Amino acid sequence: MLGRTLSDLKRPDEAEQFLREALMERRKLMGEDDPHIPWRLTELARVLDNHGRSMEALPLYQEALEIAARKIGEDTPSYAVMMNGLAMSLQRVGDLPASDRTFDRAIAVARARWGPQNLGYATMNLNHALLLMRMGRLVEARKKAAEVEQVRAAALAAHHADLAFARLALAEIDCESDDPVRARAWLDQFAATVPDASADLKGLSLAAESCLARRAGNLDQAIAFLAEADSLIDKASGYHHPQRLLNELMRAELLHQRNQGNDRADAKAVALAILEAIDSKFVPDAPVRGRLARLIQP
Repeated sequence: MLGRTLSDLKRPDEAEQFLREALMERRKLMGEDDPHIPWRLTELARVLDNHGRSMEALPLYQEALEIAARKIGEDTPSYAVMMNGLAMSLQRVGDLPASDRTFDRAIAVARARWGPQNLGYATMNLNHALLLMRMGRLVEARKKAAEVEQVRAAALAAHHADLAFARLALAEIDCESDDPVRARAWLDQFAATVPDASADLKGLSLAAESCLARRAGNLDQAIAFLAEADSLIDKASGYHHPQRLLNELMRAELLHQRNQGNDRADAKAVALAILEAIDSKFVPDAPVRGRLARLIQP
């Protein structure tokens, strides 16, 4: 719990040190096959994953799952939660097919053990929906996100942030599906759900607003929304937050498309900065690398 608290307080170095020491002590006292070891590994992986070090988190998740398979069982909710963490980490390093397969396994176990109305199951389903959106599988993504919104609307308070996030996800999926009317309706519901949204949520909503402006052909406004979104995410989570980097990439693509004045040079400069930031953080065949290459090439 202390490790997670330190991480939440934006003190990841202290959180990492605490969790590594706790893991070492647990192994020393209880041995390698202690059933608590997978959770210690998972907590450490989450800290690294949430602070831009997903490549380092991957082997920790994998080790946790190997031990959990022997000591806890592969058909348990605990195992599903650990797989969900691995799937998120795989998504963040750009291995989208592996992330998709891992989400499928985690969700199948969670549904069997918890049922479709469980909030933990809903969270995994929404994580998967956002991955499917990135993969262009928009019909599947929308179906999952709509199911999550219904579950959360029935179970949570009217102004709960998790309900707002589900509605924001639907807005983004509908925008990418070229349904701006429905996307705008979800954004309005999001705003009504959390009138005083956190910086992270506000940043995500501005990214959705940018999508709508882009669909309407207003590139200037789309670029401005992304710049404002990035400013908010910087304050809340820092430059290496995955959504921050995706927003920057989209902004560079919009500059390249607008092609006014120094737009193409600015787009290339942004792409080079992103590439430097992610070079050791994404797998070699991550789709984001191809998008960056198209911006950087002469």
